[in-house]
Amino acid sequence: MIIAILAAAALSPPVAADARCIALMNFMIAKGTPEQKTAARAGTIYFVGKLKGRQPGIDVAAVLRTAAEDATRSKMNAQAEVKRCGQEVSAAADSLRPAGAPAAATPRKP
Repeated sequence: MIIAILAAAALSPPVAADARCIALMNFMIAKGTPEQKTAARAGTIYFVGKLKGRQPGIDVAAVLRTAAEDATRSKMNAQAEVKRCGQEVSAAADSLRPAGAPAAATPRKP
């Protein structure tokens, strides 16, 4: 319990936000439609990459546990988080397109 409290205190807001996105993406992989699962896999890779890029030695599993516990305690608004996470992944994908190319489709809600 003390370790979880210390880990929660150690999560910076950007790390916690990215971890919540990974947790939601994993839920979509488990429960979503085939299209949602494909998008969620890409989103998971994106957010894990952000975590590892920010802190190369990060223990992603421990961060996910801590973020999930915190989200449960704070009664996180899952729909708002899904929207935020999906918009970020879409914006990142759109940034890779050449000028004038069509934008990515808006991710579906779970």
